[in-house]
Amino acid sequence: MLRIDRKLGVMKGVSAVLGRLGGAHVRTPVFAAAALVLALASTSKAGLIITIVETTAGNSAVFSGAFGDYTVSVNTAVSNSPGVNGLATLNVSSSEIAGTLLPGSSGILTINVQATGFTVPAASTPTFFMQSIGSNSSSSSAVMTFQSFLNSSSSPLQGPLLQGESNTNISSILGPLSPFPFTISDTTSIFVAPGLEGASSGSTEVASTQRFVFTPAPSSFVMLLGCVAVVGLGARGLRRRLALVDVN
Repeated sequence: MLRIDRKLGVMKGVSAVLGRLGGAHVRTPVFAAAALVLALASTSKAGLIITIVETTAGNSAVFSGAFGDYTVSVNTAVSNSPGVNGLATLNVSSSEIAGTLLPGSSGILTINVQATGFTVPAASTPTFFMQSIGSNSSSSSAVMTFQSFLNSSSSPLQGPLLQGESNTNISSILGPLSPFPFTISDTTSIFVAPGLEGASSGSTEVASTQRFVFTPAPSSFVMLLGCVAVVGLGARGLRRRLALVDVN
């Protein structure tokens, strides 16, 4: 079992948090039809699980503000739906500052992103190749997982990834896809030690050929995530914000 107790240097039971990140991860929820949905889940001050959902008819969505255990949470999602030049993409980035851990909270922030309406690659494609990239770019101790989905097909769960680590997975899914147009989604779960800063990025790309190339680094696989240049995007095109409380 991976242990990072010394690296985090905070909280007893960090291994239990890692167990939750590496096992009982949160599947990207299914929302009403929309071009792009960005949803966050964490713990409220009342000890309940809370969810904030950003829905847009465009291809970018942003949430910025305090949320759950986190005093600052900036999350951006970008897709290229319906796809272009044989490639469908969905990118997500986050920057977090953890506050004091709320009573009964695991300290885990979950970021779910879903984009619909993809028609590239074409429905008749014999095999769809899905590349899933998760990267922990935190400047301090943090741990994360990442997982991609193409309709109901999922990539293997990536992580736990420690500070400075990245991971790439390439999965093949036999066509034709159903339903079509298809949906891409991904889930990031991150734990940042109280009072510290964390950052993560993830990319899900779907193509009709195995066009993806990654570069190995000494300690991990580090991707050139130029396509995830989403910092500074405004919330233009954001249609609505919905706050839900789940008393599970």
